[in-house]
Amino acid sequence: MTHRRSIVRPATPAWCFDVDGTLVDSFDAQHLRPFATELFHALRQAGSPIHVWSAGGIPHARTVLERHGLAHHVVGFHDKTPGPDGRWERPAELSDHDDIVYVDDQPDRLPADSRQHRVFPYLHANPHDRDLAVVLKEVPE
Repeated sequence: MTHRRSIVRPATPAWCFDVDGTLVDSFDAQHLRPFATELFHALRQAGSPIHVWSAGGIPHARTVLERHGLAHHVVGFHDKTPGPDGRWERPAELSDHDDIVYVDDQPDRLPADSRQHRVFPYLHANPHDRDLAVVLKEVPE
């Protein structure tokens, strides 16, 4: 009788990014934050699903990500919906994920039980910004 060992790999977390002030400037969403493209590529390579959410709504989030060439990386676009405690509610489509990493410029509004990366609000084009480079270092290779 032959026994096979099954290899158990840890599940990769889902990542959920805010749009305005996090991935793009909050003034007019015309400037992609430095290292956003590299971060999305690294997450895709690691097998982590990428979700995007926005208080501006799904159409806004999709338009912005399409404009900056990142929409093809995203598996889900979501609205930010405030809960009774004032924090954003976890998108229903992410309810089956045990591990979600949020990247946001307003972490105090994220779901209380979340893993998170706080980034400083990205207000205008700044080629010297390194907040997403720090997040990129957290992506497993």
